[in-house]
Amino acid sequence: MLALTFRYFLAATWFLSIGRSAGGHLAEHRSRQRHSLEQRSEALTTEALALADAGDAVGSADLFRKASSLDPRNSQRHENLGVSLMRLGLLDEARAALNRAKRLRSGFPMGTYAMYTEEFEDGASMEIEAEASSCTEDASEYHLDQALEQPPAGVEVIWRRGDNTTPEIPGVTIYKPDQISNIVRYTVDPRRFADPADCGFTGFVAAFDLRGDLILGSIDNFFVEWIVKRLRNTALRGSWVWAHIDPYKGDPSNARKGNSFPGMRIPAAQSTTSLTAQCLKPALEMINPAFDMDSVTDSTKTLFGLLHPRPGPVRWLDKNRLPHTDVHEVNADGTVQACYASVLALTRDFNRSGTGLWVERSSGLSLLRTEDENHLAQGSMDPFNPNRRFPNLDLLAEVPNPPYSHTQHAWAEAIMVAELRYNRFSFYDARRLHQAYCDARDASRLTTDPAKGRLTMNSFFYGPAAGYG
Repeated sequence: MLALTFRYFLAATWFLSIGRSAGGHLAEHRSRQRHSLEQRSEALTTEALALADAGDAVGSADLFRKASSLDPRNSQRHENLGVSLMRLGLLDEARAALNRAKRLRSGFPMGTYAMYTEEFEDGASMEIEAEASSCTEDASEYHLDQALEQPPAGVEVIWRRGDNTTPEIPGVTIYKPDQISNIVRYTVDPRRFADPADCGFTGFVAAFDLRGDLILGSIDNFFVEWIVKRLRNTALRGSWVWAHIDPYKGDPSNARKGNSFPGMRIPAAQSTTSLTAQCLKPALEMINPAFDMDSVTDSTKTLFGLLHPRPGPVRWLDKNRLPHTDVHEVNADGTVQACYASVLALTRDFNRSGTGLWVERSSGLSLLRTEDENHLAQGSMDPFNPNRRFPNLDLLAEVPNPPYSHTQHAWAEAIMVAELRYNRFSFYDARRLHQAYCDARDASRLTTDPAKGRLTMNSFFYGPAAGYG
């Protein structure tokens, strides 16, 4: 038996500004912004504790997750999250949260506590001993065996690391199960949708990495049928153009060195982005409630896309052969702006293609949270970086045409590939290394005719500069 106790501090926590600029006005702005986030985190923790006392394990975990994301340097926030995840039986995610709490403990004015065995195998337990305080007199107790026997409504762990079975997600090919901690099936209450008549799903499946971060969310029947048909018809009637190439270091003389979407695109109406956000919001709130879909920036956009090699001598850019992230801005503290990306299939004819989520081999990095991690992981692959790994390898020989038919090479390998299925909505953290995938058989049928081609709708939801863990 394992008794878990929430500990909670009502006092606000203050931190020094660590922004790169030493300007007084900017530092003052950041300090006020951080203070606001800490206050919001404190209020969410109070609300989460009330839900926990009322027996709402799912609701309290959602709020504890958001509180820890808003105040990521507060050890107590991560400890509360870890305990709430234990309630849900999400043991690997709980361990990750509690490890973050332990790492942050040094110098933090909180009572001491002893932590946990590192493994959950062969019946071994994970013990968290919390100091009693006036804030925890009425704290509830929870037993791990009850969590495993009585999963909360709306959340079902269908696979966890250590199970004897092979992890499976319908329509997803998993290449590296050792990168996965849990696969979870969620049930979404249609009443949470702004307009249930637009959104066609009531559940989805998500896979998480060893740190408890989202690798992939997969939603079948994302929209109701008439909306999918309307979106497809809009794309068929559009005026398609080749995606713009951003020249390498501003020099357009060698197009192969540039960066661009691999094919043709047209922008979708803002109303389409809003509709997509409306349906995604209830699902994303269950994954990461700290990401506020109501506060996404003006950079948020939706485009229709057709994967296709370019006309002319440069069919594919070098960058098209390697996984990437969709980094838009770097925050003042060196973290990368939050963003979720998605792919909605508007075709039934390219089921052997999709989106791959990748890991860089030398660093083991997949989700690149900071500018430094981007330089480390992407820099090791960059064909124009003289310090890259295996500089003597010929990129075109290592990743030959068709470039999207590969799931591994010298620099990186795919964790999984989410295959296209009509009206399937695949979403992921855009800071994670990813790349389009297209089996050689499907690649041979690529066309610029949207009625017959690999037609998708791609959305990018950029969050505010702060408020994300």
